[in-house]
Amino acid sequence: MSNQPAYAEIEAETLREWLERNDVYLVDVRPPGMHEAERIAGSRPIPVANLELKDLNGVEGKKLVMQCQIGVASVRACHKLRAQGWQGELFNLAGGITEWKKAGLPTEGSGGGGGALRSLISKLPFGRSDPR
Repeated sequence: MSNQPAYAEIEAETLREWLERNDVYLVDVRPPGMHEAERIAGSRPIPVANLELKDLNGVEGKKLVMQCQIGVASVRACHKLRAQGWQGELFNLAGGITEWKKAGLPTEGSGGGGGALRSLISKLPFGRSDPR
């Protein structure tokens, strides 16, 4: 087994800089509905359960970053990629999209500020308090 660490933690500001330089391949490992509702621009949705090396097309020459909601599932994704044989540098966004937003950085998506939780609640039969 390699002595290489499974991944390195990065902060939201570092990721922003890498995205601006087009120097990163960002994978959002959350469930598809969460990615659709709110995401970091340029992220690629590959849920951690489905993550495989063969799905990382275009990562050559870029920094590979895993991202989730709070930084837990993305750590699992990093370990999963190492177990599948990923040999390159690998990064985890500390605190996930939650810390990204706390840093005042923008997101995009269909859900606006409430994200996936509001979407889920709105689908429950008792979850709507307004007629939107």
